[in-house]
Amino acid sequence: MIKKNIKNLIESLMSLLLKPFVVLWFWFLRWFRHNRLLAGLGNKEIGRHSVFYIPFAYISRFSSFLKATWNSEFAEYTLKKYKNFLKIHYSKDGLGYFDYDGLSESDCLKIYRDMESRIAYYIKHNSVCMGYENGDSFLDAGCGKGQSIKELVKYYPDSQIKGFDVNAGALRIIQIALKDKKNVKVEKGSVVDFKYLESYPAKSYDHLVVSHVFSFLTGSNIEETRKLRQVLIGHFIRIAAKSVLIMDGDILSERKEPEVIIEQNTRYFFRESLVSYFSKHALSGELYAMFSPENEAVIFKLKR
Repeated sequence: MIKKNIKNLIESLMSLLLKPFVVLWFWFLRWFRHNRLLAGLGNKEIGRHSVFYIPFAYISRFSSFLKATWNSEFAEYTLKKYKNFLKIHYSKDGLGYFDYDGLSESDCLKIYRDMESRIAYYIKHNSVCMGYENGDSFLDAGCGKGQSIKELVKYYPDSQIKGFDVNAGALRIIQIALKDKKNVKVEKGSVVDFKYLESYPAKSYDHLVVSHVFSFLTGSNIEETRKLRQVLIGHFIRIAAKSVLIMDGDILSERKEPEVIIEQNTRYFFRESLVSYFSKHALSGELYAMFSPENEAVIFKLKR
């Protein structure tokens, strides 16, 4: 109770101290944005911008330039360093390591039962856009423990479903939980192993699913990252006959430059809009956006 009262007191004092600055910033920002609009229009009939706006305009441009340069350099340096840090993250001494191989069958079944899937929301609320039908075939790229596969099996029991992942221990959970499901197969494979992806014939699966994998798919710099992602999406579109679904965080942002978010010592996120990667395949299909309370998704519907 005492801590709560102290917290409330601090919040009240901070609010009181900041209020005058909020008022000043509101009136300045309103004046600045209006004059910037007038300067951009250059229309004498509407009005001229204030001469006092000019120095603020140069300060604003320099600040934007400085911010863009900083973000670019920070992203480049982070990508270079975290290429090795991510390897540590999923090593036996890393925070991302899980000893699935040491689990009993009952432990694996419990993990599978308790899992929640990000694809469930879209199946329930975006069925028209998804276009999934019982009997369609599915490929889950980077399937992990089978969160998406769990929902696909539930809603499409007559469909052929396959998943692949680099973690053989995680695949073991799927194999144990779904050992009686003859229509489900999993194997070890990597989404960044292009030779592995080339082993899949064109249009070999109706739908390809990728859940929360793209944020970690990067090269040693921004240019390498974009090349890798472009090639990868090209493979996905080649493999799929009907649709490619990608779920992740913040993949529809309007920002022009990517954002690097450091989560911990050995893991980070590389966030950017994925729309431009699909624009190169505009003749092959159409891209749609979907949203859930937890993440964003893009689904590329291929033309038949």
